[in-house]
Amino acid sequence: MKGLQKTIFFFLSLFLLFPIFEVKAENYLCGCFTNTGDCTPTSATSETTCQNDCATAQDSHGGYLYTRSEWFASGGACGSDIQSLIAAPASTTPTPVTYLSPILNVNIPGVSFSQVLQKGDFIEVNFLGEYITGLYKYLLTISGIFAVLMLVVGGMQYVVSPDGGEVSKAKTRITNALTGLVLLFCVYLILYIVNPDLTVFNGLSIQQIPPAAYVAEDDSVTGTLATDFGTVTASNITGSGVYKIPSELIPSLQAAAASLEASGISLSVASSFRSPESQTALIEKNCQNPPGSSTCNPKAGRPQTCMLIGNNPANCPHTTGRALDIWGVRNGNQCVMQSDCLKSGGMSKCFADPCQAALISAMKAQGFCVLSNEAWHFEKPKMSSKCN
Repeated sequence: MKGLQKTIFFFLSLFLLFPIFEVKAENYLCGCFTNTGDCTPTSATSETTCQNDCATAQDSHGGYLYTRSEWFASGGACGSDIQSLIAAPASTTPTPVTYLSPILNVNIPGVSFSQVLQKGDFIEVNFLGEYITGLYKYLLTISGIFAVLMLVVGGMQYVVSPDGGEVSKAKTRITNALTGLVLLFCVYLILYIVNPDLTVFNGLSIQQIPPAAYVAEDDSVTGTLATDFGTVTASNITGSGVYKIPSELIPSLQAAAASLEASGISLSVASSFRSPESQTALIEKNCQNPPGSSTCNPKAGRPQTCMLIGNNPANCPHTTGRALDIWGVRNGNQCVMQSDCLKSGGMSKCFADPCQAALISAMKAQGFCVLSNEAWHFEKPKMSSKCN
């Protein structure tokens, strides 16, 4: 029995090393809406509290109360957005985004996960805090049961002990069990007195990156193959693509660069001729349909890609050699970054950038067209339907 007692209290002491974490009080996020479009977001720890807090915010026309689950059904509408929800039929209510909750391999009593809360461009996730809170409360319950069991064992030992030595052991066991119980249920108070932040596990706030509304190329074009290639020699044209440019395009490209030199803008040719093998690899990376198909059917998050129909290089801009990807450069820095262009709404900003816009204007003056959804893609002659 002595060995068992030491083992039990050893584990109890381990549990005491862990603070009781509490998830920051946002189990319920309430928006108290009036039918005039006013909104008073309120955080609460229960639906009852939320209802009470919102009651005073509603006017004589009645109000709209959104608890955490109802908030998702509304699409997180607030302020002026509620006006459209009141006036519009139910079918126009924004479709909420659904986020998956963790599924535990071993269910732990008391561990449950709330829905992810979306606030503008951020989502708030409390999964980790809820897991640690539930797990610790479960371990606290088990520890309390062991401590009570030791009290029972100590009490029985005290009652039936025939001599003073056993009575002394029983008293020690009872004292240890009571001490353990007091420490178990006072640890939160101790930590709160030391530092209240030790008792709070804040949820994570994660910024969402919106998907890019982006179409790269036509499935197929009608082009002519360049057969003679050369290297650009102008001092203000650089980049890995300068070494294989159709010879008939070199004078036009160097003339565009010369017109920009006074403005301190140089050209970086990122890509020019692309072999059919490279185009095939790109199709396999971006498209669900195999190379040569009539359509790409892009994979999730991947761009539309020219399909190299019939394995004919004349059917894709870059495999003809007559399409160039070019960026403006000023003071050694690329004017705009492709990653910024591909963000939602970013392409229009790339076209409007003064440096890249000057490049586009100079290239057009030399007979090139620019792809309407790629501020860096130039063709001469025009092959793609969106090249203007």
